[in-house]
Amino acid sequence: MDQGNVGGPLHCAGICVEDEERMQGWWKSAATAAAALLVVCAPAAEVRREGTVPARGVRTVRITAAGAVTIRGAETANVAWTAISRAGDGRVESRRTAQALSLAFPDAEVTVTVPRDVRLCWVRTTAGSVQAWDLGGAVEVTSDGGQLGLDRISGPVTARTVGGAIHIGNVASDARCFTGAGGIRAERIGGRATLETAGGEISVQEARGALAASSAGGNIEIARADSSISARTSGGLIRIGQAAGPVIADTGGGAIQIAASGGAVCQASRGGIQLKNVAGMVRAISGSGDILAELLAGARLQNSQLSTNSGDITVLIPASLALTVMARSVVNGGVGRIVSDFPEIRTSAPGGRAETAEGSLNGGGPVLQVVASGGAVYLRRRQQ
Repeated sequence: MDQGNVGGPLHCAGICVEDEERMQGWWKSAATAAAALLVVCAPAAEVRREGTVPARGVRTVRITAAGAVTIRGAETANVAWTAISRAGDGRVESRRTAQALSLAFPDAEVTVTVPRDVRLCWVRTTAGSVQAWDLGGAVEVTSDGGQLGLDRISGPVTARTVGGAIHIGNVASDARCFTGAGGIRAERIGGRATLETAGGEISVQEARGALAASSAGGNIEIARADSSISARTSGGLIRIGQAAGPVIADTGGGAIQIAASGGAVCQASRGGIQLKNVAGMVRAISGSGDILAELLAGARLQNSQLSTNSGDITVLIPASLALTVMARSVVNGGVGRIVSDFPEIRTSAPGGRAETAEGSLNGGGPVLQVVASGGAVYLRRRQQ
């Protein structure tokens, strides 16, 4: 040890004692700061609140929330709720009148149980989904950006969301659904239905009342309807299974397929049209695509028209159907062509740019006009 340094700081193995003390103090300060940082960065504690309100005489329940909402009906005499908040105090604001109860959850997601016989449940959330089921009255739900799901609802339903999908399970009455950026799927709607989306597909398994479906850019598929259908899309396929009433179908960028209907008015700007088992008035116009129309045996046809600007037209006609046919085939740069299985339908002499045919089946009846501006016309006998 160097005696000349006895009066100064003590060194051992090259480490100054004062430096070591300073390092220990630094580590203590760093540990304290780290602990404080952990406290600041730790997630806020979850706040859970529950409550019950007697519901005697209540006919309307109104709920507003900042998060997801689940509401269900039950055999109960009270309105019970559970609110969970992760970014606030989970406070609840309530107001009761003679027949209405209003509940507001400014910073929570909530689950609410109401008497099944409440006449109206009204729900609004600014940032979450809404799920509702087992309710006996009307339901109106709105979300600024979440998905909506409704099932086992006895009364009419209105569902609106700015940016989510809508799923309808079983609704016994009317349904009105609107979404700005999602699809709409419905299992069963017992009344009239209006379904609109600005950016998704529409799918319906069963609709008992008149159905109107509109999409700005998706497919529309309806399996069964007991009344009329109106389906419009700017850029997708329209597929209809069975419709007891007439069908109006309009697409700007896809095909149209109908398996059975009591009439059809169809327009496809850029796609083919396929109609099977159709009766009543049939009007099908395609800007670019083939048309197949299979007329229903044993049903009366009204005056009808089939027309395409680029494609062939095939008509399957039952042998017993009373009908007057007027057909025309025009091909630019070629020869029009009409092929008929019926001797009663007489064609003009071939060789010109256009070929026409006309005739009456079974004594004549409603007029069927068939015009193929860019293809052939085939008039075929439908096999029974």
